[in-house]
Amino acid sequence: MVTIVLCTFNDSAFLRKAIPSCLQHDVDKELILVDDCSTKPIEPDVMDMINQHGIKYLRHGQNQGLSAARNTGIAAAKNDWVIPLDADDWFYPNTIRQLWDARDGADIVTGNCTDVGVYAPAISREPLSPALFKRENPCVCSSLFSKALWSRVGGYMVRNGAHYEDWNLWARCFKAGGRFKYLPITVYHHTGREDSMLRILHPNREMYVRIATEGVF
Repeated sequence: MVTIVLCTFNDSAFLRKAIPSCLQHDVDKELILVDDCSTKPIEPDVMDMINQHGIKYLRHGQNQGLSAARNTGIAAAKNDWVIPLDADDWFYPNTIRQLWDARDGADIVTGNCTDVGVYAPAISREPLSPALFKRENPCVCSSLFSKALWSRVGGYMVRNGAHYEDWNLWARCFKAGGRFKYLPITVYHHTGREDSMLRILHPNREMYVRIATEGVF
């Protein structure tokens, strides 16, 4: 029913927690691991885990960035519904099942995440609108969404350097008529790191928000 797309780049040690968190869900699932041309080898015990559980392992021949890695995984997905996860994050038990059961005609089902405390995204507080998208990212990264909608909007935007790839995808899905639903559950844990993409982008947030939304609204 669901394909989980797990992306990694030189952080495979985190997969020791991320992979089991993907496998624990009570849904028919496929797990695809996309290695975005890591320069450090995946640890042997992690590779054993990949082989033992029949995880589909895809590797880019050159580093292309997170958006391209997710697009590679989703394009290879055999299921009609997908959910991404970054290598240093992990799912809470059986939250994918809850997102799946809550679809009820929606194309994207999102929830909360934890980092330092619980983060509830903007969609939990107000209806979606172009004005909201220009101000705040309305959904968390690891949301369940239709592969058909992802395909219709052209997938994640690929550009040089870090950017708000989720924010841009949700904006284009909204403009294309995608139906969003918020479920008040905590879906996954986001690992805050000093070298994380969000921390790198934050000093120039206004510019990256503009990149995420211009040409959409």
